[in-house]
Amino acid sequence: QQSIASVGIRYEPPTGDLETSGISLQGRGKGFVDLFASGAKAWERFGIQGSLGANFALDADNDSSFVHYSAHADYELFERFFPILELNGFTTIDNGNRTAGDFEGFDLLNFGSTDSGTVITLAGGARYRLTDNIMAGIGYESPLTDREDIINWKFYADLVITF
Repeated sequence: QQSIASVGIRYEPPTGDLETSGISLQGRGKGFVDLFASGAKAWERFGIQGSLGANFALDADNDSSFVHYSAHADYELFERFFPILELNGFTTIDNGNRTAGDFEGFDLLNFGSTDSGTVITLAGGARYRLTDNIMAGIGYESPLTDREDIINWKFYADLVITF
């Protein structure tokens, strides 16, 4: 059927001890529980993927909770070459109380900001299938919303090996 769907739950424990300018950036709180659903479908040379989830802070006085969502499309333009386009978003559903700021770290780290909101980004790039089992890719991501928080831009590189 060239399709897949999954639901899951993940626990992220509080780890590390990152601190700068007297602000604790890592290792506080009680961790996070992430509930998510994702799926993908392919038709010949075209493929789509999507996901939706909620990352709940187990210590809401310390960390922020947010909803995360994404959509991905790719098309095999040439043999083994796939341009990609992605839309990603993060919306705070419960602000933390650790830092008095109007920004959040979303997929990088959790600042526990008292006034964060929604960031939506657009990413573009490509993947190339080097062999039947190895694929390499690059991409660039930038915010579409006025809010960018710490996501001013990102450059990605990946290597996927399947067995």
